[in-house]
Order: sequence, then C-alpha cells, then structure tokens
Amino acid sequence: MEIYYVYGIINPMYNEVVYVGQSKNLNQRWDAHWNKPINPTLVNLKEHLIKHNKKFEFCILEQCDKSSINDREKYWIGQYKSPYLTNSIHNRSNHELISENQALHTKNAQLHKTLNDILEMEDAWKWIARMRQKEAHIVKMKSQIKELKHRLKQLSK
Repeated sequence: MEIYYVYGIINPMYNEVVYVGQSKNLNQRWDAHWNKPINPTLVNLKEHLIKHNKKFEFCILEQCDKSSINDREKYWIGQYKSPYLTNSIHNRSNHELISENQALHTKNAQLHKTLNDILEMEDAWKWIARMRQKEAHIVKMKSQIKELKHRLKQLSK
C-alpha cells in the first residue's frame, strides 16, 4: 500500500493550522510550499515570518491510502475552523473546476475551428452561387447574341 499524507502548515505566531493539504512526498511538497507558495495568503505570511525570524511548522495529521486521501483531507479541513485557515473544503473542487475549464477551453477552440470551417464553407457556397448566377447570365447573353445574329442574318437577306 502506498502511503499518502494529510498535513498541516502551522503559523508559529498563532500556533494555528493555516493550511491543510495532501501529498505522497512530504519533502517535495514542503519545499514547494516554502520556496514557491502559490497561495497569496501563504506568500504574505512567509514574508512576515521571515521578517520576524520564524518559519512555518509542518505537521503530519494523518497517513492513509490513495483511495481515501481526498476524503481525509476534507475531514481535516473541517476540523480546523480557525480564521487563519487559508483553504476551505471546496479547494479540492477547484482542481476539478480548473480541469473542467481546460476541457471547456479545448471544446471552445474546437467549436471555433468548426465555426470557421462552416463560415468558409458558407463563403464557398456563396461563391459557387455567384458563379452559377454569372454562368446563367452568360448562357442568357449567349442566347441573346445567337438571337441577334439570327436577326442580323434575316435583315441582311
């Protein structure tokens, strides 16, 4: 069984959990949080802690398997009703929303291409219709020329 971790990041100034997350590799995850935090609250907190010579603390809240990691993370988020908590029970669904957004973007691009193809086809059909009108006009003009030639022949007799 692969072990996954639900962890907490603690703000040492308040001794409060400010973030609950999940990871298979805690060292990599901790490095990502400390060196490249993407959560604006954690970025500001990191700067504040550095200014006061303090560091976030990292604690393991639970070990579990992959199949239960999302539920256990939600459970632990629910356990910390702190005003300092920077994530919420809905954060996990944000990843799903990002995936949905990317899928919709791809679908939109496909629909845009299809629409452009349709418009190009519509332009082609309009061009064909114009050519057919011109062709019909040419046929009509040829008929009129033939008629005029016929009349000229009769007049010249």
